[in-house]
Order: sequence, then structure tokens, then C-alpha cells
Amino acid sequence: MSLDKYKNSINNDYMLNNKDNTDNLKLEYKLYLESRGCGLSTVKNYLVDLGMFLQFASSFTNTALDKEMLKTFIKNQGFVKFLDSLYSSKVNVSSFNRRISSIRQYVLFLDRQNNLNIRNIYLPASLSEYLNLSQAKNTTSKEILLEQYKLYLQKQKFNQKTINNYESDTSEFLSFLGLA
Repeated sequence: MSLDKYKNSINNDYMLNNKDNTDNLKLEYKLYLESRGCGLSTVKNYLVDLGMFLQFASSFTNTALDKEMLKTFIKNQGFVKFLDSLYSSKVNVSSFNRRISSIRQYVLFLDRQNNLNIRNIYLPASLSEYLNLSQAKNTTSKEILLEQYKLYLQKQKFNQKTINNYESDTSEFLSFLGLA
């Protein structure tokens, strides 16, 4: 066994036997990334970014994280709350986008492993998408819903005319419901 494989084996054993469950979450993801053929620097960056996200989630929920608690956090807009925190810390654009990508990939991994049913969770793919969502936060609930729906339609690759029609119809329906 090579020295690198031996060190990796010891590190993996430590992470599996450590009481801190975030280490187990990171190890599971690390093994998945390695099985997909990701390079060493990609794995390292994804794990650093995931560690930041898990630390934020743990401090935000004020509990030790396990998969169930993490899924609940994500379903309750934890990803966007993390991005809010990241944005307020003035991280540069490339780092912000890398972290978005890293955490999005982790959420998608969780979905594949644990059937998170994330179709209803908005996961911005870049700083510009996040900023569009942030601007919508300062508006009415109707406008927020419309903006999220519009971004969803764009993500689904609908053409602009269809998006405009759907947005108009949805706006009328939300007005009917009393969401002005």
C-alpha cells in the first residue's frame, strides 16, 4: 500500500469513528466524489466549502447535525440563508460562485442518496441568480413567488414568450388569492 493510500485510509477511519457527525457527512461525500473520478483539488475544495456550509447549518440550527436535520435545514431555505451570510461577508465573485457550485452539488448528491425531493427548493447557480432572488426578497410575497417561478421556468429552458405568459397568468391567480 502506498503512503498516500495509507494516510487516506487512516484519515477515513478517523472520520468514520469520530463522534462529530459532520465528519461522517463529509467522508461520505468525499468517497462519492472520489468514486466519480474527481481530482484531488476538486475534492479538497468541495469538502472545504461543504465544511463551511455544515458549520453554518449547525450554528444556525443550534444543534448537532445529522442527515435528517440537514435535510430539514435545506428544505427550509438553508441554502439561501447560507448564501445570504456568504454575501454579507463580501466574498469575491469567483469564490462565491465556487461555493454555490460546491453546495449545490452536495444538495444534489443528498437528493440522489436520500430522495430529498428538491424540485421545490430553489438553488441559485451563480451570484447573479442569487442577487435576482435577493432583490425579490425586498418586495411583496407575490413578487417573490413570481420571481422564483420565473427563475424556475428559465432553468427548465422555457422560451421567453412562454415565461411571460405563465408569469402573467400566475400573477392574476395570485391576485385572485389575495397575495397583492
